[in-house]
Amino acid sequence: MFDLIETDRGGVLTFGEFVDITSTFAPFEPSELLNFFFFVLDQDKVGEVDIKKVEHFIYLMWDHVIISNLTEGVEFMKTLDSGDGRVKYRDLQKVERRYPSVFYPAQRLCMHVQKFSLGEGWWTLKKIEIKEAADAKKRMEALKKNKQRADMQAEQDKLNEEMLKKKMGMNYYLRFWERDKARAQIKKIEQINKNLEEMEAKILEEEKKKKKKK
Repeated sequence: MFDLIETDRGGVLTFGEFVDITSTFAPFEPSELLNFFFFVLDQDKVGEVDIKKVEHFIYLMWDHVIISNLTEGVEFMKTLDSGDGRVKYRDLQKVERRYPSVFYPAQRLCMHVQKFSLGEGWWTLKKIEIKEAADAKKRMEALKKNKQRADMQAEQDKLNEEMLKKKMGMNYYLRFWERDKARAQIKKIEQINKNLEEMEAKILEEEKKKKKKK
């Protein structure tokens, strides 16, 4: 957390830095804590971490106190190694679900931060407030996307109608009963083009992933 706020005062925090750390760390739920620690351990940001590094981190959290569940959890984590000596975030999720006590010290630290900084009750209400604000933001984004889609569709429909007029010529007015059939053909062509664009985008994305792996 100190690295994230880029403090470089040799062990001394300003009040602002203390607030940044506390307000970031205290609202974490258990799953968010796990996500945060994986983010910290995955320094190269490649989506996987050396299993020995994770094991060292776990024992460091426990101050090298060995309990049976801890040992079993670490051994279980090792079984998730596909042979390259590395684990992914989903592997740690499996460990946490099966052996929740493995990451308990991190959760305890979070609870202590809450308790000694404004109190657990205050942070409980704050987390509700944060969630409501996040949900409201998602709803607004969804409404904007829906409006954008509707505007884009209306524009596309307008273009399709112009195309229909050009295709039918005078028959657009003289043989108006044939408009629906012609519209259906244009829609079919539109869908084919859309499918081709999606396929092309998928191929490009797969090529990017292959390049990253290399």
